[in-house]
Amino acid sequence: MAIEIPFIGQCRSNTAQCLPALSEEAKLSRRSHRVCTDQIYTLIKNSPRLQVAAVITEILLAIAMYGSVPTRNIIIWIGLLAVGQSMAIWLYFRYKRNPPQPVDIEKWYWMLRARSLVAGIAWGSAAFLFWVPESPVLQGLLAGSLFGVVAGAVTGLPVVPTVFYAFVTPVFLPLIVRTALEGDLIHLCLAAFGLIMFIILIWSGYSFSKLTRSALAMRYENLDLIDELREEKSVAEQSRHDAEALRDEAQRANRAKSAFLAAASHDLRQPMHAIGLYVAALRRRVTTPEATQVIGKLDASVGAMEEMFDALLDMSKLDAGVVASSVTSFALQSAFDRIELHFGAQARAKGIELRVRPTRMRVKSDAALLDRIVRNLVANAIRYTSKGGVLVGCRRRGDHLRIEVWDTGIGIPVEKRQEIFQEFVQLGNLERDRSKGLGIGLSIVRRVGKLLNHPIGLDSRLGKGSRFYVDVPLGHAIPAMQAMPAAVVDTEVLDGAFVVVIDDEAAVRDSTVTLLQEWGVHTLAAESAREALLQLAKHARTPDAVISDYRLRDQESGIDAIRAVQSECGESTGGILVTGDVASERLQEASCCGFQWLHKPLNADRLLEAVSAAVRRSQQMGAAALAES
Repeated sequence: MAIEIPFIGQCRSNTAQCLPALSEEAKLSRRSHRVCTDQIYTLIKNSPRLQVAAVITEILLAIAMYGSVPTRNIIIWIGLLAVGQSMAIWLYFRYKRNPPQPVDIEKWYWMLRARSLVAGIAWGSAAFLFWVPESPVLQGLLAGSLFGVVAGAVTGLPVVPTVFYAFVTPVFLPLIVRTALEGDLIHLCLAAFGLIMFIILIWSGYSFSKLTRSALAMRYENLDLIDELREEKSVAEQSRHDAEALRDEAQRANRAKSAFLAAASHDLRQPMHAIGLYVAALRRRVTTPEATQVIGKLDASVGAMEEMFDALLDMSKLDAGVVASSVTSFALQSAFDRIELHFGAQARAKGIELRVRPTRMRVKSDAALLDRIVRNLVANAIRYTSKGGVLVGCRRRGDHLRIEVWDTGIGIPVEKRQEIFQEFVQLGNLERDRSKGLGIGLSIVRRVGKLLNHPIGLDSRLGKGSRFYVDVPLGHAIPAMQAMPAAVVDTEVLDGAFVVVIDDEAAVRDSTVTLLQEWGVHTLAAESAREALLQLAKHARTPDAVISDYRLRDQESGIDAIRAVQSECGESTGGILVTGDVASERLQEASCCGFQWLHKPLNADRLLEAVSAAVRRSQQMGAAALAES
């Protein structure tokens, strides 16, 4: 009866948690020991079944040969088989009492090889002890019995190839030799067939052993991996709790940063807005070349500050979700013309070449937002290119057009290619030189690209240059249309106009009034809606427009202030909202108010255009109301 032997691998799950952390070399050594142990286990486990089959074959073959061969031969043969079977039984019970330890593996292999060799010699001796030359039937019976024994061994012994070879070789070779000794053609052919079968068995045993060992190794590798995953899961669970705590802290810090930036931006925009308006008013009063030159430099500095604030504002608008895209089909060359016009002088001033390849292609996008993407990419390329040049062009990619900006600048390391699309990240500007911008141009590119669903990408070689690109859907041809005339600022409409200025900052209020008066506008200045209404009660004239700061004192908003004046003086009074806020909720509220809204710092030209439009609209509405009456 077969005795159940505990599978060594099954004990592993109970001890895995007690095993200390091992090096990779120790893991491989332990895994190899388990594979060897399983091989030995498989041989021992199959031993009872093979021995039972062998005894049955032994008895039947002895009975068949009895009377045809000397009895002495049968006794010798049975005695040899008994030695091999005794060794198998002894090994079986020894394994049951004391399974092999790592130091015993090689010893067990040698004992199993010896047992197989003795059993193989015993079975192979039958080729000479039981050979009956004059009886082909008994020869066939002998050959079939030996083939059957080998076939049984194939199901268990090949897990260790040397054990298999030690059994199969002494079984097959004597039979092949004895068959060939008959000398006739048939026996020689049978011997050759037997030799072929022997070679096939040897190769099959090797392949089966290799496959078995690989499967066992993979099994234990998976078990090791399960243990590692269990440990990593525990570590990951702790890491997850730590990450959640860090995330909450980062969110609080981000909210605090956003609040600080919003407040700081608003407070900084106030004096910058006033400075810009004072410079514009001063430019109209000076006449000497020296003073004009100084004012020009001052105006350039103000313009640089305005550009930085505008970049921050663009980012805030995108984060607030108040930027709406208007997708149309348009000729890309118009955007390229603006790029060449805007950046040509800047590139020449740096001593580099800006080339813009002409195109006849049309794209489907928001013209203003796509122009913002390309402008930022070109500005970034010029900023980081000190020699060579910048190339702007496009090429077709299926149903998309890829707009590319090449430069021969400093290049971007691989590990920095995602980082540069984050806010305030600048390569090669550790000293934070403000002439090199704030480091948010590419962040705006990424945000606008996401808004328009235009993929943004780059290729770069350090020290050789970079290629940024944006993929835009191809547009379709449209019938030629007469171009809309550009907005024209009517300065004459301002002469004699009446505008109310509401701002709680005296410097901003006074600078706005000073500039409006330079344009011939009559003004009324107040720091609140209540004060403005009290002063208007003394005027017989209705104001043409109201310019109000968004954030006034005592929690009053500019929206409420403009509506209060309109409620008192009529809906024809135009409203212009000026804000320095960049907070998301403020931008959303301002975008929905229905008034013109401008952002500080505000240059004179933009204010002139807004006031001109508001006054013209107010006068047209007044004329229409008079005509109806």
